[in-house]
Amino acid sequence: MKKSLIRVGIGVGVVIAIIAPVAATTATAEAFEAVVNTTDDIDDGVCDAVHCSLREAISAANERAGPDTITFAPTVFPLSGTGVIKLTSPLPDIYDGGTTIDTTGAKVTIDGGNLASFPGDIEDIGDIEHISGLCIRSSGNTVMGIRIIGMPGNGINITSDEAFRPRWPADNNTLIGITVVNNGYGPPPFTSREDGIVIEARGASSSASGNRVINCTVEDNADDGIIVQVRNGGAGNDNVITGCIVRNNAENGVEIDAEGPGSSASRNTVANNTIEGHQYPGSLNVWSDDGGRADENILRSNIVVAGLDRGIWIVACNIGSSTTANIIINNTVENHVKDGISVESHTGGIADGNIVKGNAIQRSGGVGIHIATDGNLIYHNDIIDNDTQARDYGSNHWDHDGEGNYWSDYQERYPAAWEHPEHKGIWDTSYWIPDGSNKDMYPLMPPTPMVRTKEVTDLTMDSATLKCDFTLGDYDSVCVCFRYRESAKVDWTGTAAAIYNASGSHSDTISRLQPSTDYKFKAQVRYDNAIVSGEQREFTTFAIIGKEETDRPPQVVLPEAEDEEVIPVVTPPSKPGVNWPLIAGIIGGVIVVGLGIFFWMRRRRIVT
Repeated sequence: MKKSLIRVGIGVGVVIAIIAPVAATTATAEAFEAVVNTTDDIDDGVCDAVHCSLREAISAANERAGPDTITFAPTVFPLSGTGVIKLTSPLPDIYDGGTTIDTTGAKVTIDGGNLASFPGDIEDIGDIEHISGLCIRSSGNTVMGIRIIGMPGNGINITSDEAFRPRWPADNNTLIGITVVNNGYGPPPFTSREDGIVIEARGASSSASGNRVINCTVEDNADDGIIVQVRNGGAGNDNVITGCIVRNNAENGVEIDAEGPGSSASRNTVANNTIEGHQYPGSLNVWSDDGGRADENILRSNIVVAGLDRGIWIVACNIGSSTTANIIINNTVENHVKDGISVESHTGGIADGNIVKGNAIQRSGGVGIHIATDGNLIYHNDIIDNDTQARDYGSNHWDHDGEGNYWSDYQERYPAAWEHPEHKGIWDTSYWIPDGSNKDMYPLMPPTPMVRTKEVTDLTMDSATLKCDFTLGDYDSVCVCFRYRESAKVDWTGTAAAIYNASGSHSDTISRLQPSTDYKFKAQVRYDNAIVSGEQREFTTFAIIGKEETDRPPQVVLPEAEDEEVIPVVTPPSKPGVNWPLIAGIIGGVIVVGLGIFFWMRRRRIVT
């Protein structure tokens, strides 16, 4: 029995050893590589070296189970951009997973302008959104470098639709370097306006998750630029949109949207994009409605500028909806007509646990940060020159671990405030958030050093002691000095600079000042070849009181006694003084005569 089992095992091993290479060879044989070598849109049923249109290449790839690659002949599609495919009908959807469409070394444009008169939606769904440049209905596909313009529907769809193909996911697809411009303007009778790039899941068994949109340009489309859209219980999770330029689309720039019970658009990442010039309702949105969930998404390091409505909008609408635990971090949000960043809940929706951190919100025409819900955390943001800096209609936290936000209007609102004695870089007075009882308990001082000129002390007629307070900001050390001058003059005089490694106070006594003279002075902090000056102050040196009187010896005036005899003062004759010059002359003469006699007699002795 034991030997029989051994023989069976050996036999099975031999069969596997023979079959495995054959199976591997068969799988490889299924792979398909096509080179598109024409700009026409004809499908004659064969894709070969003689004629292969993009339409034929996609159809051929759909017919094969293996990974497929479609490239483009550089001679037909040169980098100069003359290779344009003008569609006569929508291209076939990409059903076969693992297909790669690669334009490396070529420049390819798909033009949908001729589809404006196309009689209807090829999918019979009843609208034009799927008359798209490309529609991907499978997983693991990659599209690189194509330019899509003028489609009546969306530029590109990555779609999982339960009504069309139940339990058929569109996961883990990648779009790299795609340009999608001027799409979605369908002609009558279609009244809808469509999007640039759509990742969508419709229905309980649908999934459009794990897709990546990288370094794409999406401009001037009729509705949203890029949208992750989930309906009726589908899943659109873990998608990534990064490095894209999304500009001047008619509605939203980028949107994450979950609508309907069981729908989930969660854990998506929108990072390092430029999103510019969008209209209603916002440039970058995370939205849940009617029971959908849009939770734990990350909006990071995007530049969101020049929108006609909101910059970043986090919102949950209606009972059962949640837009929670999203992270909005390190974004630049500038020049929006309405709010910079808004977090809201309406009609029973929940929008709590969101973190708004490290963003720069500047020059909003409405509110810099607008909160109309509870339980969110807002800190480390730079809130600069907005029409209204912030409003909070709920109960939220505006600081964390002893640090809050930087407010450009802080010194205007709290002119007497200065650095907290126990917390470096923190103001000593809380910042009140309008429309509620919330406060930023630890508002941040500017990251650059600051200096505050104080009044002089120890003032005399020719000297004064100048004083200031200063902070280091984020720097390790600074130089502090004063500049002063006579008010009537132009040139400043500087004091010696002192180096400090901690925030504090500095003083210096200046001398050799002119009496009774007006002076101006200011404190300065220097760091990294930059100079920050404190406010300019003035002082006047003391005058020399009664200077003319002090030049004469003091006189004593005695009161005259009444009825006293006036005795005349007789000045006694003075003794003649000693004539010292005469005496000195006589002595000098005697010395000279004596020396003359001495040398005369000495000479006679020598001669003798």
